[in-house]
Amino acid sequence: MWLWGCLTPHPPIIVPDVGRGREQESKATVQGMQELADRTRDAVPDTAVILTPHHRLGKGLHCIVGDSFAGDLAQFGAPEAGINAECSPGVARRIHQTVGEAGLPVSWEEKPRQPLDHAAIIPLYYFQKGWKQLPKLVLANPLGLNPEEAFQAGKALAPIGETSSLALIASGDLSHRLTYSAPAGFSPVGKQFDEAVCQAIRDTSPDPLFRLSTHQLEEAAECGLRSVLMLLGLAQGLGETMELLSYEGPFGVGYCTALWKR
Repeated sequence: MWLWGCLTPHPPIIVPDVGRGREQESKATVQGMQELADRTRDAVPDTAVILTPHHRLGKGLHCIVGDSFAGDLAQFGAPEAGINAECSPGVARRIHQTVGEAGLPVSWEEKPRQPLDHAAIIPLYYFQKGWKQLPKLVLANPLGLNPEEAFQAGKALAPIGETSSLALIASGDLSHRLTYSAPAGFSPVGKQFDEAVCQAIRDTSPDPLFRLSTHQLEEAAECGLRSVLMLLGLAQGLGETMELLSYEGPFGVGYCTALWKR
């Protein structure tokens, strides 16, 4: 069964080996990540399904499968911050089949050893630190879905957790345009987008996000919309309620942590 699902940001600076003290500038996010690990310590799943917008793209929901996963934060100056984990190909096949049977686009990539990108490594760093172990993993990149498809894909996944314990880790940052020094420059739409995400989480409903125009979604310069929508779809499909744990934008990028737990 699905035990829980969460939204996590993935700024490398919140990992102490990268931040070297600057992680305290995003203290609310660090506390949110620690709270996620603490509150799920009694519910470590057999398999964690990670939605990552920074792995290779494919058609629709792109499932990334191998015998094992490995990666580190060497590109951010911290090769010692590494993650190694096994894969759960059976769960990956069920996700691929279920999403496809729902009439949604889906694709598949398989090779013996798959890399982990930073959007997967950073949440796993906190979970491994809190749990002292890691479950098997399935990775999927949702960027090939449009927003409505992402929400429906999340809902479609609700029944697949019948034979093993699963958790969904939806990794994604919000707008990259909150301040004039932000990575994508400033836009007032950045704050509007992030407020809509936070309201959608509080309501456990995609409606605040679906009310945004295509222009607003493009202007927000986000990487987490589809991860958020799949998480909301799964929560709705299971009748669960989301809880917003933290939100802040200390570096001009919105970081949000949220959780539902059965």
